[in-house]
Amino acid sequence: MPTAHSHVTFEAPKLEEVAALFPNYDVYGLIACGGMGAVYHARQRSLDRDVAIKILPREFSQNEEFSISFEAEAKAMAKLNHPNLIGVYDFGDVSGLLFIVMEYVSGSSLYAISHGRTVHQEDALKMVIGICRGLAHAHQYGILHRDIKPSNILLAANANPKIGDFGLASALGKQIQEGEQIYGTPGYTAPEVIDPPHIFDHRADIFSVGVLLHELLTGITPNGVEPLAALPHTIHSRLRGVIQRATHPNPVARHASADELAAELEKIATIPHNPLLAAAANSGRARPLGRSMARSMTHRPVIKKNSSSGSGFLILLVIVAVAAIGFLAIKPGNSAPASTGSGAPAPTVKNTTPSVQKPVPRKTAAQEGLKPIDDVDAFFMRVEGIMRERLKHDLDTYRQELKANTQDFETQAKQAIGNLTASAEVKARADLEAMMVSWRAQVDAMPNSLPASLGKISAIQQAFAQSHAVETKLRSRFHSRLMSEQAAYIRGLEKQIIHYRETKDHVAMNLIQKEITRLGSERGYYEFLISQ
Repeated sequence: MPTAHSHVTFEAPKLEEVAALFPNYDVYGLIACGGMGAVYHARQRSLDRDVAIKILPREFSQNEEFSISFEAEAKAMAKLNHPNLIGVYDFGDVSGLLFIVMEYVSGSSLYAISHGRTVHQEDALKMVIGICRGLAHAHQYGILHRDIKPSNILLAANANPKIGDFGLASALGKQIQEGEQIYGTPGYTAPEVIDPPHIFDHRADIFSVGVLLHELLTGITPNGVEPLAALPHTIHSRLRGVIQRATHPNPVARHASADELAAELEKIATIPHNPLLAAAANSGRARPLGRSMARSMTHRPVIKKNSSSGSGFLILLVIVAVAAIGFLAIKPGNSAPASTGSGAPAPTVKNTTPSVQKPVPRKTAAQEGLKPIDDVDAFFMRVEGIMRERLKHDLDTYRQELKANTQDFETQAKQAIGNLTASAEVKARADLEAMMVSWRAQVDAMPNSLPASLGKISAIQQAFAQSHAVETKLRSRFHSRLMSEQAAYIRGLEKQIIHYRETKDHVAMNLIQKEITRLGSERGYYEFLISQ
């Protein structure tokens, strides 16, 4: 939102006052209060959903220029729809108080779980990539956040980051006028925002993201006076370079966009046999995960403290990766391992998970020969449409990454084949082409092993193993996102059953329960729903 002149300390209205101002909401309690307003947890009765209501200090509404800008920017932010941004539902002025109604996130802030501690590098990368993607979406609509920091990042299910508090947002490329107050947080705010002539753009947010990533990895809070602390040797050299570029004092030297920064971090995160993890495990700082701790951290990012090796965390990653393959991959049966031609067995990628058939569409109520009171089919269409929209960006990105991984392998394989003799090259190229056709037909899902003519080529076998490792990681990450959304979908279905119980629509209740049972028992069904 636009800037305004300083004001006295804001005193949050009492719950009964807020309830009187918003009669269509059930107000549960105060979430937080600061200089820019107070945020309350409430429930919107008409749509039966939890929301967060932010009320701004009264003097903001008395500033005509601020009120006009507030309305314009609230409308702009309401157009944003991204899984890493907190949605804006409504705004206005009630009894001389500006307010904004937003998506409610039940998790804690990134600040609450990371302050004074360091986050495992893999978790830090995952969260910051999500933050970058959310910012890139906002930047596309011409909205700059201006105050990215851990306390403004909320963590939803599975530690999915959601950027909140766009209270300092402004239009891209805005120049601060003389006498106008500069908002932001020391240490996170880019130099060009603070220093005259105060001209800045989306790269100011990139600076803040770089500082945030630095803090997650080191546990050191920038103070705005001393330069960024030297990154420890356990930080991968490529990651060190990314942070140094993102936090460069000259915006021209930074990443051109938040998407570009995310792409660089994703490349680092998907390095086969990721040296980031090896560094974390060998640094002596990673906390090992016992069974009870592993269960308690299922939906939280893994935090490092000074303790012994993090080998338990690595084992957990392997288990998650294997489970992800079993859930998502539809692959042919195993083949015998190929030979390198040197007498030593070639590295092979085994898959012991049985193939699964593509799920069949749900039958309509009419096809089932049933006549519920409510139009259950219309309900399913509506909620599935919402799910697809929520996951569209994730699904598109996931498919693009799989495709890019396929293309990288094919390029390396063709280069290796080019070094063969003429007769061997013909056979190898034909086998590669046939394999790639099959690969692409299964949405870039890799086969279990290479054809014999390709398996004899060590360079191709090595590229194959690397690509398989990348694919495994991509599937594991996407699987985590799917599981989070599937859980939310099931909760919505359970609420609908309660509604049908009240209306005594037992046929509809049974159809919804059948869907819940299918989601829990049929592997790949939820992915099938959101892929249609």
